[in-house]
Amino acid sequence: MLDLPLAGIPRKTVNHHEEMEMTKLNVPEMSCGHCKAAVEKAVAGVDDLADLEFDMDARTVAIESDIDAAGLIAALKAEGYEATAV
Repeated sequence: MLDLPLAGIPRKTVNHHEEMEMTKLNVPEMSCGHCKAAVEKAVAGVDDLADLEFDMDARTVAIESDIDAAGLIAALKAEGYEATAV
């Protein structure tokens, strides 16, 4: 596995060797397609193999990733989006 730091968060770029977990985050400022793209970019920056499922009306995103909630929240914060685990 190759780890590249982004805002102090290890980045996973090869195969996931651990069991992936689903994390659901509330992102209150996520309201448009540009916001969605920014969230996708932030998550890809720490785990380019993550799967994301958006609910724009509820302003939530479910993320299947090896990165824990704290790491995902930090990645979004680095992109300018506050988030909390749901």
